[in-house]
Amino acid sequence: MSDFTPSQQIASGKNIAQAWGPNASANVTVYEFAPPAPVDAATLAAARRRLAEMPLDDIPEPANPPPGSRLPYTINPHFVGREGELRALARLLKANQALVTGQVVITGLGGVGKTQLAAAFAHHYGHYFAGGVHWLSLANPAAVHAEVVQCGLLMSLRPDFGQLKLDEQVPAVLAAWQSNVPRLLIFDNCEAEELLARWRPPVGGCRLLITSRRQPWSRTLAVQPLPLPPLPRARSIDLLLKFRPDLAATPQSPPLGGKPDTLPPGGGPDAAFNAIAAELGDLPLALHLAGSFLARYRRTVTPANYLAQVQNISPGGGDLLTHPSLIGRGAEWSPTGHELHVAKTFALSIEQLNPADAIDTLARQLLARAACFAPGEPIPTALLLSTVAVDDEAGDPPSAIRNSQFDLDDALRRLTELGLLTTADGQTVTLHRLLTDFIHQAVPDLAALPAVESTLLAKANQLNNAGDPRPLQAWQSHLRHVADTARKRTDEQAARLCSAVGYHLDLTGELGTVKPYYERALAINEQILGPQHPDTALCLNNLGFVLQELGELGPAKPYYERALAIREQELGSRHPDTALSLNNLGYLLQAMGDLEQAKPYYERALAIREQVLGPQHPHTAHSLNSMGYLLQAMGKLEQAKPYFERALAICEQKLGPQHPDTARSLNNLGALLKDMGELAAAKPYYERALAIWEQVFGPQHPDTASGLNNLGTLLDAMGEPVAAKLYYERALTIREQVLGPWHPDTANSLNNVGYVLQELGKLAAAKPYYERALAICEQVLGPQHLDTALSLNNLGTLLDAMGDLEQAKPYYERTLSIRERVLGSRHPDTALSLNNLGYLLQAMGDLEQAKPYYERALAIREQVLGPQHPDMALSLNNLGTLLLAMGEAEAAKPYFEQALAICEQKLGPQHPDTASSLRNLGVFNFYEGDYLTAAVLMRRALAIYEKALGSDHPDTRSTRQNLAIIEQRL
Repeated sequence: MSDFTPSQQIASGKNIAQAWGPNASANVTVYEFAPPAPVDAATLAAARRRLAEMPLDDIPEPANPPPGSRLPYTINPHFVGREGELRALARLLKANQALVTGQVVITGLGGVGKTQLAAAFAHHYGHYFAGGVHWLSLANPAAVHAEVVQCGLLMSLRPDFGQLKLDEQVPAVLAAWQSNVPRLLIFDNCEAEELLARWRPPVGGCRLLITSRRQPWSRTLAVQPLPLPPLPRARSIDLLLKFRPDLAATPQSPPLGGKPDTLPPGGGPDAAFNAIAAELGDLPLALHLAGSFLARYRRTVTPANYLAQVQNISPGGGDLLTHPSLIGRGAEWSPTGHELHVAKTFALSIEQLNPADAIDTLARQLLARAACFAPGEPIPTALLLSTVAVDDEAGDPPSAIRNSQFDLDDALRRLTELGLLTTADGQTVTLHRLLTDFIHQAVPDLAALPAVESTLLAKANQLNNAGDPRPLQAWQSHLRHVADTARKRTDEQAARLCSAVGYHLDLTGELGTVKPYYERALAINEQILGPQHPDTALCLNNLGFVLQELGELGPAKPYYERALAIREQELGSRHPDTALSLNNLGYLLQAMGDLEQAKPYYERALAIREQVLGPQHPHTAHSLNSMGYLLQAMGKLEQAKPYFERALAICEQKLGPQHPDTARSLNNLGALLKDMGELAAAKPYYERALAIWEQVFGPQHPDTASGLNNLGTLLDAMGEPVAAKLYYERALTIREQVLGPWHPDTANSLNNVGYVLQELGKLAAAKPYYERALAICEQVLGPQHLDTALSLNNLGTLLDAMGDLEQAKPYYERTLSIRERVLGSRHPDTALSLNNLGYLLQAMGDLEQAKPYYERALAIREQVLGPQHPDMALSLNNLGTLLLAMGEAEAAKPYFEQALAICEQKLGPQHPDTASSLRNLGVFNFYEGDYLTAAVLMRRALAIYEKALGSDHPDTRSTRQNLAIIEQRL
């Protein structure tokens, strides 16, 4: 019974005149009234069942294709990888609707293995297509008829098929292909859409597999593209080991369908093969040639020798493709008859660009510019197109400009049609690294590199000035590649590129890589512009800034000073760049602990910016933040607040609520509120700042680490040490990784982790953190720095808590000495040191000596922080306990009551400091004989400690013991 009906099977077409043979021509009808021979229902049903059995998950073993097939290529013993692509082909070609989902085109660069993949699919899956596998080469359009006839000769269509004329043979084959019997047609090297439209069966059961360098295909053809990338690295290594199995340090790759791609362990030949594959861009053809070369000349060339040869060839100069291996020396026979010469393979595509054609000429310009970008890295399409100028001369009608832009799009499409550029999403294009090398020789264009440099520099400066590194991160590799290439030159453009890269890397927090770029920019500008040029000053400023960020404060200072001197002389004392240098020098002096010296620099910078740039300029906000930061460090909290508030208002209005500078203002205001004791009010500022930094800079940036650290300090102050510890630890991890183990910010995080461990009663665990922090500060910042004082103080408190009072004392004394000298006698940090020394003396039994320290600390805090600050409660509690120990119980009571009132109001009823006040007041009532009140207070304190610090914390245990004593008296 026939499955044929006229409405399904008859398709009209058109006559195509094609050459046949050396001296003959023939008119051959393509799919015009070519009905297939009938197929009985049982045969058709069996054929369809066979296709239905084709597996989609497991890759079947190779098998002979059905009788009548034409498959000119044998199994390739060196074929590796592509498991995912084989499964994808099986899924797409098994589909029921042949002309919708049964047409797949494997696209990719020449030499990437398109034909190899098609052949592998035919050998593994071809036996499921009962009608056979029919392979045709469409590389030569004039010879397609001959390819069709060769398929017909094997199909046994009729006994006299070989004696028929061409115009009878071709329709007979085409008629068979329109049958509903499932067949696999493979159109190899089909580069033109017209060829596919002419030769594919319009109806029937054929599945069509196409290989082509062309990537974009018309949607009207309804083909499913399958882009074929270079091999995964692990499979590249496997391919090289196929040629040198004697060097295999690890088991050979699993069979098709086995484990997913994984890199073998490094070392030995695996490491060399990994590097070779990287140099060759994992291109199968190049790997095949390299492997053949290593196999043929194994007695004289080792993988390490070969790697050294290809690495020593000048990158980007085109010479790599002239290496004997890549032009076919020692090459083994190609299973698909491919040209064993990488450059000639690429040339097949380049030669299609006609220099006399306007679009092709524009395509060559784009190609030459693409070769100036980082090899093998995706290039944003818009960025590449912007390197070619459009015709937008004044007076041109809009249509002329639009046509020029259309030409660019057409030129880009032309390159993807030829397989020279590939694209996955239309937003980026990729040029293979070996093709990059070839284009420098094959498509010379002296204007290409200057155009790419100028374009990238202009866009990088625009994005850098915006302060958000994320847009530029998408093409950072290209900016770095262009700058690295330019670093060998000595010209202004090279210096500008180095500065742009350095600035961007600084924004992204990659501080370890910034310094060489700034140093090179400075060296170039000093040589060509002179030591007094403003651009030289900019380089000096940048280098000073990155040194400061790296914790090298002393080395940074002369760079800042030189930059300021140049700008004052060349630009004047009221120039914005002069203000920048003044502000930076003030920031450095503050970081070095010279607060009084820093102040006039900040004030001058702010005055210039307000006058020249205006009171609402973002740079003015920067100066306002700096002034507030200084005043806060000097203990002048109320004076600092309006500076921070003004800065935040400017940033939110001018830069937006999600800008990094807005985050800094939020953070600064949060820190001030925390220092003022307004902990709950500070939290949303810290949280907003951290959210912005994480979103803009990512989770591993130094600013993100600062946000985490600051939020940790707040949670710690709010009595949540367990939650604080998590933030401290994350911040420490980032800082150690990004800034290094000897950076001052790393020391800050070490101090904080140590502090929270001490709070949690893990004293021994805290000690190495404090010791590391102190070592960093003394070595990097010096013995008289405020951060050194902080580390000394922390070690003193730890030793105090561990009962080593005599050892703690010199740490406290050194801390007080530094703070009095740097901050003065009325600073809150000075009060903290006085308090700690008083506490130590009390613990040592020197009650009379302790009292003046407590009283001085209380007086400073009351005057500077105000009577309701949480630090006031600490001083009040300490004075109360001292008076109680001295037998002055009545005098102690109001101190305890005032401290409790402050803690409950400012810190809340569940804070550990509130618990301390409750415990102290409970002890007072015990000594007064009011055991019932003492028990109530002590129970409240114990409940708070157990919840906040845990049942094993020293404060919890001592409170539990106190309660037991009290309850014995009840």
